[in-house]
Amino acid sequence: MPPSDFVVACAAGVRDSAGRLRRWVAAGFGPSAAAPAAELLERLGAPVFVASSPEAAEAAGLVGPSVRGVLAAVTNEWETAFDRAGLPLGEILGAAGLWDEFPDLRPGAHSPPEPAALNWSLRRYNASCGVAERAEEVRAATPARIIARVVDALNSVSKPVRGSRILVVGLTVGTGTMPSESALEIIRALQKKLAIVQYYDPHVPVLDRIEYGLGDATASLSSGGEAVGTYDVVLILHNRPGCDWGVVTSRCGLVVEAQNVTFGTK
Repeated sequence: MPPSDFVVACAAGVRDSAGRLRRWVAAGFGPSAAAPAAELLERLGAPVFVASSPEAAEAAGLVGPSVRGVLAAVTNEWETAFDRAGLPLGEILGAAGLWDEFPDLRPGAHSPPEPAALNWSLRRYNASCGVAERAEEVRAATPARIIARVVDALNSVSKPVRGSRILVVGLTVGTGTMPSESALEIIRALQKKLAIVQYYDPHVPVLDRIEYGLGDATASLSSGGEAVGTYDVVLILHNRPGCDWGVVTSRCGLVVEAQNVTFGTK
């Protein structure tokens, strides 16, 4: 095939916090390559922005998610500080109007991994972004913080982790079907402490214990009702449709949240 019969281009998808595609950022390897690539992408139904180079297109695909990762890291830091001060983070963020202005301000175990991807990309040019690097450090440390909060919650009612029944709600980010590594890390750590761990997530009806190196973690078929009261702790990592958080908080004495989804239901 003669070189004039094809072009080489690349594209990065820019998505919102819910994973919805907002636009394509296209670039071509050569002055005439970007236009046909943009024309093709427009047929997929999302707006197309033509970048000046493939490197710029790649960076555009990483910066937006990286900002969400930084916001998540900030709220995780706030969560630690306000918890130490005995102040309710959900109430504070809600009263300040930050949840309305920044919907991504949700503390939790699953800060997006994009800060690490952005850092890796910048290192190729001997450049760095200190804020993104700090966000990655916070993200990596968050599972251990969540585990410590579960242990502290049980200690507050004089219960050991060993033998305690723990329900983990929400293993995936958004509408994904693959459990996040941080959620798996939390389950493994709790099982290592000999807790009896189950999970609820309709996006993950079956969790392969061998594949993910887990113990007897099985899917809980109920999102609420009487079954919630049989657990010593409910650990909420991600919100899930159909969960009646009013029922959860009223029937389970200990609820540890990573995203303040029960704010306003207690």
